[in-house]
Amino acid sequence: MFARCGISAASAPATDPLGPGAGGSAPGPSLINRAVWSGWKAIAWGLPILLLVVLWTSGSDGWDVLIISLLSPVLIPTIALLDLIPYFRLRKRRPGIGAAPSAVTALMLVHWWGFTIFGLSLRGVGDSGGLDSVLGNALFRLPEQLEGMLALGGALVSAAAWLAAVAVAFGADGTGPARATSQWPWAALVAPPVFVAILIGALFGASLDGERDGAGSTESAVAWMPQDGARALQQTRWDETQQRLAPLRETISDDGWRIDAGFGYLDAGVGYNTRLDSNRSGPPGYNLTAVWQVLRPGSADELLAETRRIALDLGWAEAVSDEGATRFENDGYRLTVEVLPPEAGLFGADAGAAGAEATGAESATGAVEPPDGATALISLVLQSPDYWREGSSVLDWDGLASPDELDDLWSGSRSFAFDEWPELRLIEASLS
Repeated sequence: MFARCGISAASAPATDPLGPGAGGSAPGPSLINRAVWSGWKAIAWGLPILLLVVLWTSGSDGWDVLIISLLSPVLIPTIALLDLIPYFRLRKRRPGIGAAPSAVTALMLVHWWGFTIFGLSLRGVGDSGGLDSVLGNALFRLPEQLEGMLALGGALVSAAAWLAAVAVAFGADGTGPARATSQWPWAALVAPPVFVAILIGALFGASLDGERDGAGSTESAVAWMPQDGARALQQTRWDETQQRLAPLRETISDDGWRIDAGFGYLDAGVGYNTRLDSNRSGPPGYNLTAVWQVLRPGSADELLAETRRIALDLGWAEAVSDEGATRFENDGYRLTVEVLPPEAGLFGADAGAAGAEATGAESATGAVEPPDGATALISLVLQSPDYWREGSSVLDWDGLASPDELDDLWSGSRSFAFDEWPELRLIEASLS
């Protein structure tokens, strides 16, 4: 038939697998193949430049940023030219093509994603040790192990995908079908970031469901608590901490108790120095601390021994006993009992005018003289168990007390009975 028409079978036009379908019946290259081919040069040059700009603007000031910046005139062209090797090979074998083969498109997308993940998760190097990566700073300070795993995985995947793309481009065929029905390029575009997001979310969620705090709660159970709920819970735990100490205070003295809100060596109120560890930004947990002092007659040794006996009778278990101090534990609460000279603490010259009240007379120097017969000062420091920080923000109790509230606490009677204590928002207020 072809011979009669003057056309031989050998002269029939061949269909370019990278061009339109034969006779218009087969689908042409898919959108993603054409898009990758058109933007290949821009991606090859733009991606390393963009990652360098991200490093500059992320706040990292490690030595790695300095070294990469100095070498960037060499690194960026090298990376770009390596990325362009499959492109130039395909263009040489098939001049005028308008799309990359599906296999090469998918492999180059995986390569670029791997390179991006490597650059964003690579930890920096500072004078005193490692620095958080860009991802670590942006996503609640990821664990170092996860940052290292992502950086190593990104580098290996990027290198392997690039080698595979080069192999396909230089293969025997050198090209492959760029069918519109091929789903691999779309999968390569979406799968890597989704996989990394799921991995980070799963590991971060698992870390929140790990260690339990003094109330038996995991971090995930309280991490998204509203601020009002977090404030009410911390106030309740402050009252519970004070109630724990009330029976011991009663057996020592019915009244005359002074509370330490920053004058002494340990501030009362909410403290964020805990043994809990978290990947969230900010302090992971907190505890409550009550610091009380009262003047009593008697020798230091006798008063310490008597206070120790009372604490044991009330169910406190002795943990450590040092000269002048004894430490106890009970249900996660930690109690320290000290007996000091009467001029120490809130009743001494360091307290100044803030110590003037019924338990002592103010001297001409501004110090508070201890009551008649008082020869020692008993100090009680009670610290609650560690609790996970509720909510996403850190409650600043120093800023929750107004000047009027501060005056109510420190201007009138500053002596408390054994079953009295100031509100949390007052006792943690700044006195400056």
